[in-house]
Amino acid sequence: MKSKALIIFLFVTLLISACEKLSNKDQSLTPKEYNDIGLPDPSKIWSYDDYIEACDILDYLKTYKPLSLPRKDSKKSSIYFNRMINPDNLSFLQNDKIPLNKKAYQIQRYLDIYKLLISAYTNLGSTEKQYYNRELIEIYLFGLTIAQDMLDLGQSINESVVEQDIGMQYRFSSIQHMYVTMVLFVLNIQNKADVFEEADLEKLTEYISNSILLNKDWMDSTELKDLKIGIQEVMENTTSDAILNEYANLKEKL
Repeated sequence: MKSKALIIFLFVTLLISACEKLSNKDQSLTPKEYNDIGLPDPSKIWSYDDYIEACDILDYLKTYKPLSLPRKDSKKSSIYFNRMINPDNLSFLQNDKIPLNKKAYQIQRYLDIYKLLISAYTNLGSTEKQYYNRELIEIYLFGLTIAQDMLDLGQSINESVVEQDIGMQYRFSSIQHMYVTMVLFVLNIQNKADVFEEADLEKLTEYISNSILLNKDWMDSTELKDLKIGIQEVMENTTSDAILNEYANLKEKL
């Protein structure tokens, strides 16, 4: 009886090990395969419409072939993932021929793209380590980049004397609120230290720290207090000295 139980145990162990090896294998597609199913050309800057098309295909792949999404470090598919999170896709913000108010309408739509990318790369039904944990960190960074671009654009609109821009200046406070909300969300993500790679969380910490220092002067006491609480929670849930030191220094400056 004991021998039979041992055999079953060994079989289950080998099966689990095989499944883990399979999930760790790069199962993303080749550029040609992505192109064949309609993903936009990764060598060009993506427009908003390109993103919408890409997100529809990512959603399809997540449903029917969930391990086949473009990967950050893949020799096959990193060209596609890097295009998705490339800030150059927001280069229309530097186009002086586009009025500020039109840029504002364009950039706010990219927050929806950010949410769609998170949804595509997140295994919502799992509390275990995310399969796309490295990709998610990069997507969070991309979202924070969008938020900062919106703040910078909002400041330019506040300084504008163009009638259409003046009519949008009241929206700046909502952009500031959006930024703080996004940072608090990412800080909460950092509490899941067992879900993400430590090096990736350290990279995210450095970005958040620099970003908060860049924007702290316009924050009110409530926003600063909320951020300090979020930072402290991360410090209590990390074993990384780099994260502890970075956030300890940040708290002293807030």
